[in-house]
Amino acid sequence: MKKLKINSLIVLATAAAAIVGCSHPPTTWDPNADGKVSKTEYYTAAYETWDIDADGYVDYPEFQQKFVDSKLFSKWDENNTSLLEEGEYQNALQEIRMTGSPIAKDFETADENKSGALDVDEFTKSLYSTWDMDGDGGVTAAEYEKSLDQFGIFANLDSDHDGSIDESDAKASLWNKPQ
Repeated sequence: MKKLKINSLIVLATAAAAIVGCSHPPTTWDPNADGKVSKTEYYTAAYETWDIDADGYVDYPEFQQKFVDSKLFSKWDENNTSLLEEGEYQNALQEIRMTGSPIAKDFETADENKSGALDVDEFTKSLYSTWDMDGDGGVTAAEYEKSLDQFGIFANLDSDHDGSIDESDAKASLWNKPQ
């Protein structure tokens, strides 16, 4: 049974990693090998991947690289123009749970060149400014965790809301079945 549990966690961690652009091997997500991935373990593994130079801050070039690597912009670019029009932007914000958020820039503000569409740089800058909550040019681990909390990423994976991701959460998340 333990093998199934670990395999389920590895699959879930791999799927979760894609959401946050994490490239850590899935086995490092559960460093204490208790068969559960705690919120702290999840956020630590994800943050360490985004902080490419391991200096304790995710600067804009790191953020942009990991965001581009995630291929989310391409996914949200429904008409394949390499630009997000306002509707696509709103759909993206809705998917990452930022619609109506006071921290989300409105489309007109994010559209720095006033072209009527956002390129990947304009979009990632608008997102980055929400993650860099104190505006100091670097996203700390605390800011990263708070941002992911606002998006509900861990909460969505922790289907039984016990504070960790385990085999039952993996099954619920992978097959989208109620427990």
